[in-house]
Order: sequence, then structure tokens, then C-alpha cells
Amino acid sequence: MNKINSYPLISSEGLKKAAEDFKKDLIMGLSNQTSSLPMILNPIHRIPAHPGSGVAVSIGSFSF
Repeated sequence: MNKINSYPLISSEGLKKAAEDFKKDLIMGLSNQTSSLPMILNPIHRIPAHPGSGVAVSIGSFSF
């Protein structure tokens, strides 16, 4: 017997709802609305582009 398929951890419908809820929370957080995923908006996208190569990195965390 395959242990992975012996019992579902979450149904297909539950997984779809979880994915939709996660996407909704991401959009709300990025729109500065109340979300279960608090975010600090990053201003890197406001830096004007220049010819050539470059790397921009934004690293951070949020602690309670």
C-alpha cells in the first residue's frame, strides 16, 4: 500500500481554496490592506533603469 495515497491531507477543493486565499492575501498585502501576510512595500521598483547590468536584492523578515 502506498502511504502517500492512503489518506489525503487536504482535498482537491480544500487545496484550491487555500491557493485562492493565499493569492488574495498576497494581493491585499501588496495593496497595503489588512492581510494575514503583513508586508513592507519595497521602493526598489521606483529606482530609474539605466543601461547595463545590475542586481537588486531585497531581503528581510517580520517578527512578532
